[in-house]
Amino acid sequence: MKNLLVLFVLLPILSVSQESDLFGLPYQGIVLDEVQYEYFSKGLKYLDEGSYEESVVFFNKLNDAGVANDYVNLLRAEIYYSLKDFKKVVYITSSILNDPDLDLKSTIDGIYRYRDTSGRISTTNLLGGPPLYKSDFLLMRGYAKYALDDFLGAKNDSEKYMAIWSNKDENFLLRGLIEYEFHNYEISMSFLKKAIVSNGSSSDVLLAEAYYYIGHCYLNLGNKIDALKNFSKAGEYGKSNAYDLIKKINSNM
Repeated sequence: MKNLLVLFVLLPILSVSQESDLFGLPYQGIVLDEVQYEYFSKGLKYLDEGSYEESVVFFNKLNDAGVANDYVNLLRAEIYYSLKDFKKVVYITSSILNDPDLDLKSTIDGIYRYRDTSGRISTTNLLGGPPLYKSDFLLMRGYAKYALDDFLGAKNDSEKYMAIWSNKDENFLLRGLIEYEFHNYEISMSFLKKAIVSNGSSSDVLLAEAYYYIGHCYLNLGNKIDALKNFSKAGEYGKSNAYDLIKKINSNM
């Protein structure tokens, strides 16, 4: 009964920040020339419009042009996940994670643009939103492996991620989904409930999935009353097929 989730972990930060010039200030990251910046801008434009096939073309052009930046690879992996090309997600994330010198706790470097302003060169950081970490590749690969039915591989990535970040709702959800597939319903519910309470800013998508699978856990354990309560909560957060399950269960009670 595994659903192919739309990955919601990174979507809120896929945007360009307002540009602010850094004259002579130190920066860490990669600097795009004008052609590369055009690729980057068009990739984000199509991404914002939901045109994933067009978007990934430009981010792949950046990659082919030798722009070895983790943020670009994170974008490429995110887009391929949205396109349900989970094998490419695993390939891209593994190409980063297989680096023996990788520090999963380190942040992802910025992306900058060269601009000639008033006769001098300035650099502009193009990344907005909260900090991104190399460990984000681990969580994304875990979700992709889950989608590919590689539940042991997904669990391994989830456990590694949890060793770094012990209180992330996105990872609690992933662990709950994995344990559900192993029919460990009590353990699954414990993680799913943690996903709900661990972060007050949890998205409706995350909450809907968590309540939906808690409902199925209760259903498999023979507790229809609590199953109905959680399916109802899932429906409130946008899981429309939860209402169909409620009708089906009520008709058999």
